[in-house]
Amino acid sequence: TETTYTSRRNFNYNNLLFLKNELSLVTWESVLTANDVEEAYFNFNQTLQLALDDACPKKRSRTTQKRGKKLRYDEEIMTLKKEFLKAQDRFLLTGHPDDKKTA
Repeated sequence: TETTYTSRRNFNYNNLLFLKNELSLVTWESVLTANDVEEAYFNFNQTLQLALDDACPKKRSRTTQKRGKKLRYDEEIMTLKKEFLKAQDRFLLTGHPDDKKTA
């Protein structure tokens, strides 16, 4: 299996508490006194990203593909499956209780 890496932030209780404290200490002057909306958004985003990087830094984590169980069918199982499906179809078509018993 191939190992790949992704980056993620850890948003646990302590980190979020620290983020809340960081944001409460920020003076939002640059956002409130911006000349236009785009500049205000840019300043807000910049401030938020810096606080997030401080409180909840990105960490590199390894992701591996999960190995699923592979079902192996032998001839007997395939024959039983086909017989069951035939009987099931016959019951669905006829609705006869005897066909259900053979399914």
